[in-house]
Amino acid sequence: MKDEGENATNHGGVAAVDRALSILAAFEDGTQQLELAELARRTRLYKSTLLRLAVSLERGGMLRRGADGAFRLGPTLFRLGTLYRDSFDLRDLAVPVMQHLADRTGESVSFYVREGDKRICLFRVHATQHRLLHYLRPGTEFPATTGAAGKVITAWSEPYAEGAEQRREQVLTLSVEGRTIADSNAMSVPVLDADRSLAGAMSLAGPALRFGEAERPALAAALLEAGAELTRLLGGDATPHEHRLDNLDEVLGQV
Repeated sequence: MKDEGENATNHGGVAAVDRALSILAAFEDGTQQLELAELARRTRLYKSTLLRLAVSLERGGMLRRGADGAFRLGPTLFRLGTLYRDSFDLRDLAVPVMQHLADRTGESVSFYVREGDKRICLFRVHATQHRLLHYLRPGTEFPATTGAAGKVITAWSEPYAEGAEQRREQVLTLSVEGRTIADSNAMSVPVLDADRSLAGAMSLAGPALRFGEAERPALAAALLEAGAELTRLLGGDATPHEHRLDNLDEVLGQV
């Protein structure tokens, strides 16, 4: 258990605040409620310390304790999360991540969102490392069901396409045949927000000759890492991306 005698942490912070934050962080795995004993185990705090801190957190609406004695996160956190989400422009977060991905891979990067039965290219970063490139303008519309981005969008947002559950398990989708843009290939991953909803689909696209079996693992890894980064920046859970990174051959072998 943590020592209760220090008022300040070694790095100059306030120990009581750090302890209070550790209580909130104990719910990060998605657990909706925690008994006192489990909360003490996760935070490594004495139960007496936990109960004192819980009073302040409850007063601020960040924690609540039900009649059954179990602790749950409070409504203030939702309100603050909404304020955080509204405090930035998605472009400010997405475009730098996309630019880094384009620089790393040499391929163009798009971010698609769903509008009914369409998918719209919201942001686009064109690669400049090759003479033969895949060009697309922001605002371009495609059917929601087509391409690698369409597979992601219809797997992670309603109305779901057939086989959506399997595609969500794969996380990464590829489009190598029957392309809208001839002689091109694409791969796409979901970007998730703090509500665990689909914020959009991030895609890499380029000439088919640079998306062969030899090139796909490196491209896919870079795309998954970028999707995970933007998901985390939006407050989302990047666990699906991380799991697929550890098992990349599983999905690439199905193409």
